[in-house]
Amino acid sequence: MSKTNPPKAKKVEFVREIHGQKLIDNYNWLQDVSRSNPEVLQLIEEENKYTEEILRESLALKTEIFRELTEKYKTERINCSVEESTEKIASDKIKYEQVGNWLYWEKKENVEDQYEIRYRKKVGTDDPEVVLDLNKFSKDYQYFNFMMISYSPDRNFIAFVADLQGLENYITFIYDVNTKSLVEKLSYCVQILWFSDSKTLLYESSDADGTFRFRTIVRKHVIGTEQQDDEIIYYDIDNQNGFYVAISKSQDQKFILIEIGSNTSTEYRIMPYNGKQSEVKVFSPLVKNEQYIPYHSNGYFYIICNCDGAFNYKLMKTSIDKTEKQYWQEVIPHHNDVSFTSSDIGELQYSVMHFKDYIVCKINKNGKQKILYVNTTNDEVKEVDLKIGLPFSEITLFDNIFDSDILKFSVESYGSPRKIYEFNLRTIELKMISYNKVSNFDENDYISELIWAPGEKGLKIPISIIYRKDLFKKDGSNPCILEAYGAYGSTDYEYFEKRRICMADRGFVFGEAHVRGSGYLGKKWHLDGIGINRINRFKDYISCSEYLITQKYTTSDKLIAYGRSAGGQIMGAILNMRPDLYKCVLVPVPGMDVLNEFYDKISSFINVEISEEGGIENRENFNAMFERDMYYQIKPTNFPHIFTTAGLYDNRAFFWRPLKWFCKLREFNTGNNIQIIKIEDTGHWSTTDKYSDENYFAELYAFAIWCLEK
Repeated sequence: MSKTNPPKAKKVEFVREIHGQKLIDNYNWLQDVSRSNPEVLQLIEEENKYTEEILRESLALKTEIFRELTEKYKTERINCSVEESTEKIASDKIKYEQVGNWLYWEKKENVEDQYEIRYRKKVGTDDPEVVLDLNKFSKDYQYFNFMMISYSPDRNFIAFVADLQGLENYITFIYDVNTKSLVEKLSYCVQILWFSDSKTLLYESSDADGTFRFRTIVRKHVIGTEQQDDEIIYYDIDNQNGFYVAISKSQDQKFILIEIGSNTSTEYRIMPYNGKQSEVKVFSPLVKNEQYIPYHSNGYFYIICNCDGAFNYKLMKTSIDKTEKQYWQEVIPHHNDVSFTSSDIGELQYSVMHFKDYIVCKINKNGKQKILYVNTTNDEVKEVDLKIGLPFSEITLFDNIFDSDILKFSVESYGSPRKIYEFNLRTIELKMISYNKVSNFDENDYISELIWAPGEKGLKIPISIIYRKDLFKKDGSNPCILEAYGAYGSTDYEYFEKRRICMADRGFVFGEAHVRGSGYLGKKWHLDGIGINRINRFKDYISCSEYLITQKYTTSDKLIAYGRSAGGQIMGAILNMRPDLYKCVLVPVPGMDVLNEFYDKISSFINVEISEEGGIENRENFNAMFERDMYYQIKPTNFPHIFTTAGLYDNRAFFWRPLKWFCKLREFNTGNNIQIIKIEDTGHWSTTDKYSDENYFAELYAFAIWCLEK
């Protein structure tokens, strides 16, 4: 236990009035956009010192959990066919790609390497040369958050993108493969796309004012020219709708696609992929509250869209010369109980893969993922018979060879490591080609379940859980971690993760509450958790918690709540609504203080937030937001143990949002439980070293276990 008292932030009277409601905000002074106010920095230093002292109590346990996450559960990929590898270890096989007289490949040489090293050698020789080693390159920077890397088509250049501070103001480095030298750096440059001439690239950008925001500009850059002279392909200078831009390329490499969109509406513009012209054509004009994504195949465009009330999306088709919506024809109709696996348009693209003769779609029905495929020569729709007996699973569609008939995908679950399959779309042959073997793990020792908690008015809320058979008693004696996110229509992925196994091996039940606001059960599930219905996210999480307790999966004295970022808002709300249900609450980088954020409008995400929350200009919606607000609704309470974090350079959840909330929460705490906050010199994504995730979870879980023992 700490020998010192926790810091106490001063209070400075500050009142603002909205729709006649006075908002008393005595910690408003902590809103330091410059991140240079000496008093604010002093408080942060004091809080960090106090947190460090508290965490010493669980440091040994953190070290133990970290070692388990990095050393105990080693993973190797095993080939199913002996013919493919004499050693049967898939990771030992090198995949070469030939361009001209050179063979290119990438490989991690050492266990400690964070990034693959890029190599090449001339055909017919055994003299490899290192093209680029990001492990060495990144050491020159204190913070290096790598985003993407791309060769030019002729392999003479590599462009790679990284954030060097945590502010998400990305830099693109252009590296000459032949001279092994850095030739250019492009500022405020995020996603990049090479033209076929290998000298020109398209990139997403933002206003160069030093403030992160969604990308709003598409520019074209030619190597050897000044960035300030780059041609603007698209820019809505007013951008009153808060649209972002995103660039991609059709898989047949015939078109460049420019997405202009928001959380609710999209419009695409297309241009030829030949680098010879900047002529851009509107695919189909924007319609408010309608979203679509086009894919090109066999001279036709196939379109995933939610037009005309198809809230779970449907698949349409149109000819290459008639791309406007009035010409679209239905291929896969809309179903109320079947959705594409994400209700978020940004993630939906990962649910679709297109080949020369096929369109493949990942769908979801009642929490079960499936694969449909369309033969584009006759538009016949079929389902892949996966024959996988898992209560829930996560399917990942891999990048494919466009002219191939082979679909490659993986299947995994909480208790089942990744298995990779090949499915012949023409012969319908399915075979497993490799699987991940995890040391000190036997999937027969664990049980995964998809259970349904009763909610209000007969609602059923899905919860994915895993536990170890021999350690689970279902008498309330097992501790439990219950996670949730539930925002932006984002699907809660059900991957195999070592951290869940690590905690299951310690007797924990590990669960994810798929609350409304997420896209787990389709677009309606998302819509039922936004705007005036935002409170449903919090009610659902509480219902899931109560169900786990009544069904004796755990008890309130052993239940740990976890919600990161937007999921942190759920944590703030449940601490106001039902703090008695939880022993400990883990709240990394939470987006608190929503009403003030909406009033100040300095966040680059404000338009996205408004699409989820609704605005404060409408009195009814403001009242609903105020009644559920995690900051202004804090009242004197015996709060459970709490560990929250913030990033000083976080431009999504500004550091003062969790800090203000935390200071007020500590002020109103009537009990003796421990509340700590850790504010690091990072952005929203914490540190960038190889084991940052393992270190992050080890610290959180060690603190939670320590709290259980108090």
